[in-house]
Amino acid sequence: MAKGANRVLKTKAETRKEKKEKQKAEQNDKDVDNEVPQESKLFSAKKGERSLFTTIFIKAGSIFLILYVWSYLYIQKKKPDRIGFFKNIKFSDFPPEERENDDEDDEAPIAKEKVNKKTDENTNEKNEIPPEEEEDVEVIGDMREEIMGGEIYTVDEILEKLNVKKISDYNPAGEYERNLLKEFRIDREMPENIAKKADYYKPIIERGLKEDERFFVKKINDKKGYGLFANVDILPHEVLGVYTGVIQTSDPQKTGKKYEWYYSTIPDRKKEAMIELRVNAKHEGSALRFVNHSIYYNSRIEYVPYNNQWYILFVSNRFINRGEEITVNYREKTKRMPEKIIDKWDKVEMEEIQKLYDEYMKLKEENEKAEGEKSFKTQSQDQNQENTEEKKASVKEEL
Repeated sequence: MAKGANRVLKTKAETRKEKKEKQKAEQNDKDVDNEVPQESKLFSAKKGERSLFTTIFIKAGSIFLILYVWSYLYIQKKKPDRIGFFKNIKFSDFPPEERENDDEDDEAPIAKEKVNKKTDENTNEKNEIPPEEEEDVEVIGDMREEIMGGEIYTVDEILEKLNVKKISDYNPAGEYERNLLKEFRIDREMPENIAKKADYYKPIIERGLKEDERFFVKKINDKKGYGLFANVDILPHEVLGVYTGVIQTSDPQKTGKKYEWYYSTIPDRKKEAMIELRVNAKHEGSALRFVNHSIYYNSRIEYVPYNNQWYILFVSNRFINRGEEITVNYREKTKRMPEKIIDKWDKVEMEEIQKLYDEYMKLKEENEKAEGEKSFKTQSQDQNQENTEEKKASVKEEL
């Protein structure tokens, strides 16, 4: 009896449990059916706000655009527009409307076209001035080449003509100079201003300055010889190049030569003496060998330590216009050449400036005189016309 009662109670308990599980399952099915699908938070957003995906996309696009613009400007910086001058340009390449106004435009001298050196006629045309042009020009003393325009060359042309080897670094003259340079050590504890200068110019020296298309060489006159001129506009504090050449010991009998620059003074431990080294660019060098001295200089010299060597850099002081001569002040470096030679240069320059000034004043006086005569003639004609009109008026009154 007791066993039958227990079996009945157990069956009822299991029935209740099954009903609860069944009800729970039905409730879950209803909740699933009534559940509304929700959008992902990555793509969904409240009204009037951007979604997370849109915000990330805009920020990533902005960063990519900034990087692209920066990289483009960086590449263009290494390829300035001034590179690529001295291309052959023919008169027929210009449009007809520009050909008519060629004489009115101000032009700076540019390099001549490269000619075949085997042809004697072309060489003579470049080095000589036609007789008919000489007769039409009034030459004043030593200003002949300046007035006539001078001979114009590219840097490579003039170096080849003068048999000068073009180099971009320094070459020791012999074994003695090479050993001195090996033993030479620039003090690591440099002054702060020298250290800053080395850090500033180091990338420029490593990159190299072999683009001579920024310059051309022109024969000025017999006293000055050749000069280096800007073929493009040059900005202030722009590095013009490295004064390169052969490093040799200084000869007391030949100090102050035209193409020498003071390099450094190095101790010779064997001789127990201080040896002065100079850079000679007479037979090997760069375009800067043609830079002249001037009272009104536009560039300066900077000695920069790099790779245990001194590099002689020429840097512009101000804006240099296209067609303007590159000049430096030799007096800033007293070991460049003796004061007597520099004084002669200054005297020649002052004489040339005075000649140009006198010529300018002469032309100005002639112009003022011509304008005065013209105005006097105009006044006389006006007076005669007034007198004629008065006579005609009086005759009409009498009639």
